[in-house]
Amino acid sequence: MITRLPIRLLPVSATSRLASHSSWRCLKVSGLLGTPSQVLRCQYQRNYSTSPSPPPPSPPADTEPSKPVDLRSQFVSQQQTSQPKQKRSLRPFIYATLFLLLGLTAGQYTRLIVAPPPLPEAGSPEDKVMVEFLQRQGEKLPIVQSLSTDPAWESYDAYSSIPEESRSARLTSGPLAGARALGAFQRVFYNKESGEVVTVIWFGGAISGWPGVVHGGVTSTVLDEALGRCAVKTFPAKTGVTANLEINFLKPVVTNAFYVVRAVPQAEGETDTKRWVNGRLEMLDGRVYKNGMNVRKNWQFISALASFSARLWPKLPVKSLLAAGLSKIKAVDEYITSALLPQDDALNSTLKANATSGLPAIDVSPPLGKILYLLAKLNNAKRILEFGTLGGYSAIWFAKAIPSGGKVITCELEPRIAEISQSNIDNAGLVVMDKIEIRLGPALETLGQLDKEGVEDFDMVFIDADKENNSTYFRWALEHSHAGTLVTCRLTVIYNPY
Repeated sequence: MITRLPIRLLPVSATSRLASHSSWRCLKVSGLLGTPSQVLRCQYQRNYSTSPSPPPPSPPADTEPSKPVDLRSQFVSQQQTSQPKQKRSLRPFIYATLFLLLGLTAGQYTRLIVAPPPLPEAGSPEDKVMVEFLQRQGEKLPIVQSLSTDPAWESYDAYSSIPEESRSARLTSGPLAGARALGAFQRVFYNKESGEVVTVIWFGGAISGWPGVVHGGVTSTVLDEALGRCAVKTFPAKTGVTANLEINFLKPVVTNAFYVVRAVPQAEGETDTKRWVNGRLEMLDGRVYKNGMNVRKNWQFISALASFSARLWPKLPVKSLLAAGLSKIKAVDEYITSALLPQDDALNSTLKANATSGLPAIDVSPPLGKILYLLAKLNNAKRILEFGTLGGYSAIWFAKAIPSGGKVITCELEPRIAEISQSNIDNAGLVVMDKIEIRLGPALETLGQLDKEGVEDFDMVFIDADKENNSTYFRWALEHSHAGTLVTCRLTVIYNPY
């Protein structure tokens, strides 16, 4: 499409000549400069008060005409002559590394809760290791030791009277066998005088309906079976069937923990064909969180109460965790160590010396040590207080993070461990030696000595000692801190009371 644009014509006069052109042409204008319908070609010469300067010499024929400089190229040239770039800060990379390590660590533990690794099958070598360990732990329970030594109670393992070839046909001794379910530990105690039956049982991690919560059907089966033992012993035929089972769940039953089922026969309403039994399912400390009702033909369960731990994630013992495949955590730590952490002779030799000396393998892992190092760096810490020296591994990390003239005060209770720690610190070099001070004795007494000395406030506090005094250490740290002090605690939520 072609559009004709209107052109504004200027009247030509001697006073309106353009100074930028030496000549110009006049277009056809009717009645303006002469005869209409004629095209006038007029050339006007400029008048100069002085003689005009000679025209510039024409460029040679073989020379390319100069290209006009546009406005964009001028801006580009100005940008190219701008000031040099400033040096990039390392702080974003430090933060990125810190959050990467935190995310990997938190992700692994979250994965264990939401999607734990598969537990070994019943009868496998790994399962036998777990069963043996849980058997030893169950024997150490106070209630088991007390009832085992009481002559009024007789004890036996559940399903011991059932032939080996018949156990696989039963739900609780077949599909639910092994440490992963109900087969790790189930000890039954019977009082002949009162007729009471107490069952101590382990709930494994593979019987969960929700992550970490025992399936309601399994709980009902255990209650039905445990309370049935109490009722059956009162019948001449020693047998019976369930008529009805009603349970009111008040709180969930968490997996990987020991529980106690108490059942007491009731004389009220007893007949030759029915038996009423009151019972409860409780935690080892006796807390009750659930009630229910069971009615049987030949016996009747009126109340079945249950008590469950309020812990969100009970921690399995280390040996059983490794047997269940949780050694993958160690592999992840090793990968992070090899991929992100540089090799340090002083730190590596410290871990080897701790293992050789027989110290407990509870040192902070290399990734966690690096996190503590970064936290101290980001907080510009110069004075650090540590509760729990062990082999001095974390103290060496702190000493490498603080500047010269800084101080790391670490508290240790055992003289032998303090001696091993001092040896590791001495082997780490003079730079580390001058920054670390080991205070021997109970930490609470050490804190009193620091108060008498008028110690300055600390920039960072790391609590990794006896957990029962964590609250005391934390309050003392708050009293001896300033704005910006960082207080960190290790293993304050996850613990193993068995």
